[in-house]
Amino acid sequence: MKFIDFYDLEWHDAAILKIVVDRSYPESHNQIRLDVQWPDSDNTFSSIYFVDFIDFKVDLCGGIICDETIMCASIEEITRKTTDSRFKYEYDEIIRSTGEKITHHSNEKIYKYEIETATTNGLIAIVAKGFYLTEKYSEYRGA
Repeated sequence: MKFIDFYDLEWHDAAILKIVVDRSYPESHNQIRLDVQWPDSDNTFSSIYFVDFIDFKVDLCGGIICDETIMCASIEEITRKTTDSRFKYEYDEIIRSTGEKITHHSNEKIYKYEIETATTNGLIAIVAKGFYLTEKYSEYRGA
């Protein structure tokens, strides 16, 4: 596991290979995994884990016979004034929809991660408490 600044990742032209939602222990373990092939000279792979996710929305099109590449990605801390125009995230609505989990931990920061795709003009939006990245590897190990 490697901790890194979200904006230090080479998002543009990276390919999304797999999206996995893990709710195997919902009371303590909610995470989303993105398997990504990076556009570096070695075509390396890694997995990005978004931990303790609160909300997850995907707007992608299937049936396209090519890689789902990323155009750009962003991160924003969610505050009471945060509003998202495409998926209409509002801090108060997130608190209401998730109930006790967020209000109980109201001092914890939460973030909105957005990944826009170039291939289908799609959007992956994740509200979570954080993320981490596996080390890059040379062969895809997706399971």
